[in-house]
Amino acid sequence: MGAGGKWLAGLAIVTVAGIAATLYLTGFCFSRMQYVSDDEFIATALMYRGPNIKGMPNPVMPDDVRKYREANPKCCRVQGPDFPLSSTLKDRLSGTKTTWVRILHQLPDELAAKYKGDTYYEAFIALDRCGRAFRTAGQSLSEDEAKQQM
Repeated sequence: MGAGGKWLAGLAIVTVAGIAATLYLTGFCFSRMQYVSDDEFIATALMYRGPNIKGMPNPVMPDDVRKYREANPKCCRVQGPDFPLSSTLKDRLSGTKTTWVRILHQLPDELAAKYKGDTYYEAFIALDRCGRAFRTAGQSLSEDEAKQQM
């Protein structure tokens, strides 16, 4: 290979590496070869949290998620980059992309009893760049507190 061929090969390697790094840092899921949509993140979060949601069957199926979202259109949202847990210094340095989904829902009666009578829960579910849920955080809310946030 001549000097021109080596130069072109080097340029191709740098270009491919730059594209891969850009995709990685912007949350691209390489195992699926696509970005995960907000709707997919919300559906996965609902399936993950589902057994703790009043009226949701266990196990939760995709049709259950669709019906729940139709009946509760303001239940869920993907948190933006200003959400305190969404981008830690460690995440930024490692290129980790965590998406947080907020779900505000009623608790089943047996769980509400554990939360001193609070009947709602504000859950935050962490999902990786490919839409796999791996962590949850949240707090119980009274009905009045929940209605203020809806």
